[in-house]
Amino acid sequence: MELSPQQAEAMRAVKAWVKTDKQVFRLFGYAGTGKTSIAKEFANTVGGQVLYAAFTGKATMVLQQKGCYPATTIHKLIYRPSDKCVERLEDLELELMQAEQADPVDQAFVDNLKDEVLAESDRIKNPNFKTNPDSDLKTASLLIIDEVSMVGKEMAMDLLSYDTKILVLGDPAQLPPVGCAGFFTSKKADFLLTEIHRQAAGSPVLAIADLARKGQTIPVGESGGSRVVPTGKLGIAEVAEFDQIIVGTNRARKDINRLVRQHLERKTHLPEEGDKLVALRNNYERGILNGSQWEVLRVEPVDEDRIWMQIKGDGFTQIVTAWTHHFEGREREIRPWDMKLYEHFDFGYAVTCHKAQGSQWDNILVIDESRVFRSDSRKWLYTAVTRAAKSVTIVKK
Repeated sequence: MELSPQQAEAMRAVKAWVKTDKQVFRLFGYAGTGKTSIAKEFANTVGGQVLYAAFTGKATMVLQQKGCYPATTIHKLIYRPSDKCVERLEDLELELMQAEQADPVDQAFVDNLKDEVLAESDRIKNPNFKTNPDSDLKTASLLIIDEVSMVGKEMAMDLLSYDTKILVLGDPAQLPPVGCAGFFTSKKADFLLTEIHRQAAGSPVLAIADLARKGQTIPVGESGGSRVVPTGKLGIAEVAEFDQIIVGTNRARKDINRLVRQHLERKTHLPEEGDKLVALRNNYERGILNGSQWEVLRVEPVDEDRIWMQIKGDGFTQIVTAWTHHFEGREREIRPWDMKLYEHFDFGYAVTCHKAQGSQWDNILVIDESRVFRSDSRKWLYTAVTRAAKSVTIVKK
């Protein structure tokens, strides 16, 4: 790889870091500045095993397309299924039997126990995860993490516990992540790349992203498979063909998900076989990460508030009991103390830009709602556009 002067300076900084006791190096830069290329070039100079990882399966696939092997999700790298224990389920079932035979029967107590038995049965049938003491990370010389903005404190602490050197790649021009994410990006870069590499300068996606980052007008038109079109130009059949639709507001997200599902001839407002879902909360023990996407394989109703689903995503399947509230627009009815009882999903044909952070798709549609975000409008549009690995279509509103 032929390095520019700034990239060569970054390489020297990374090589100097690896000789120190500091565990983490933050190599940040804008899209097209060569973060991943520098990391891959540096990996060739490291003695011992070098691993690559990202928060989502989509971002991992992009790493692999760039020649970064072996690449996997952080979750697969450092967690493993834990052993199941049926003792608690047996205790609950015994307690339920005794409660049903009591005189008088406390029906509210019985109903609550039935819920606990159902939840515990689901947990036993499905993989739970814990940190893997035999992970390859334990003996590796270096871990390189791309799209690091979505890594929260809990996962970061688990990563750091292996005492392996970690080179994290991030982009300060992106939206700040919401909630507890952004552990590594909450601090300043050890080195910041700002110059777009000449090999990337010809990319239509990166050209659009650069205009968005600078707050410049993105002209209507088409270039190299990427395009900007006015509102009303695309029909729902064409919209449904994109790998991912990115919007700014929950209202737009719900409207587009509804229209896509109508186009796909879904018969109910709840998930059906083949539906695309997005997880709304982290459950590290189950391998369900906020923003991760899943396909419905089977679904059965439990009651008016819950559904049972078999879902597939990132290389494994799960059986979950999930709240129905998000699919029905009544998520505020879930009581705070009940939040962790069951999983939280919504339809994932369209997602907000915040939920899309940390992932990439080949061909995306961006509904430009950047004006909603006022002072962050540039970051919103830039983040949305850079979710595209190959091509982006922007609908100007």
